[in-house]
Amino acid sequence: MSKVDEMNTARLQGMDYAFRQIKKEGLDAFEKELRWRMNHGISLRLTQKELDKSSMEFKQQFVAMTVCVAILVLHDEFGFGKKRLKQFENRYNVKSESLLSDYVNWDDYVGLVSEITGEEFGIRWVRK
Repeated sequence: MSKVDEMNTARLQGMDYAFRQIKKEGLDAFEKELRWRMNHGISLRLTQKELDKSSMEFKQQFVAMTVCVAILVLHDEFGFGKKRLKQFENRYNVKSESLLSDYVNWDDYVGLVSEITGEEFGIRWVRK
C-alpha cells in the first residue's frame, strides 16, 4: 500500500470514528475527547475504556514507585523512623488518591507547591 493510500485510509477511519462518536455521545463530548487525544498524542485505535484502564494502572504504578523513593529519601536524608515514615505514607496515599479520583489535578498541586516553596515548577515537575 502506498503512502497516499495509507493516509487516505487513516483519514477515512478517523472520519468514521468521529461520525460514530458524535452520533453516540454528542458533539460536545466528541470535541472534549478529540482535544484530550490531540494534547496527549493518543491513537484512535484505543477506546476510551481501554485508555482509562491502562491509565489507571500506570497511575497506580507511578504512585507506588514515587512513594518508595520518597520514603528512602526521608529516611536517609532526614532520619525519619518507622512512625514518621508511616505517617508520611498515609498522607501521601490521601493526596495520591485525590489525584487518581480526579478530585484535584496536577496543576492544582503544582500551584500549591509553587506557593509553598516560592519556586515555580513546570508541568513535568522540573524546576524552571
